Amino acid sequence: MSPIERDHRITLNDFGDYVRVNFTKNGPTIIWFMVQFEVMLDGEPKPVVRYDSAHGFAHRDTLGWDGETINWQEMHNRNDYRAALTDAINDLTENWERYRSEFLRRGSK
Repeated sequence: MSPIERDHRITLNDFGDYVRVNFTKNGPTIIWFMVQFEVMLDGEPKPVVRYDSAHGFAHRDTLGWDGETINWQEMHNRNDYRAALTDAINDLTENWERYRSEFLRRGSK
């Protein structure tokens, strides 16, 4: 069986902010994932928080205005990518307002 890649967006608000979800699975097993909250500012997307399985384990990056990681945190389910993917989607869709506010506050300094 060949791996299958999926990519979609979850629109969050009238500003056009969204969660971008990308993952690759082989059968029922998630072998790679990336979930990223992006805010739309002046018609351009800006990444704010990213969960992914880069480096061989699940973790969360808080991003600065330049897109660089300013904070990094390992996920508690670091090796269960299916659970980590679900947790990441839930966190970003439930907490986007706080993440958006914190991101905008960081940019105004």
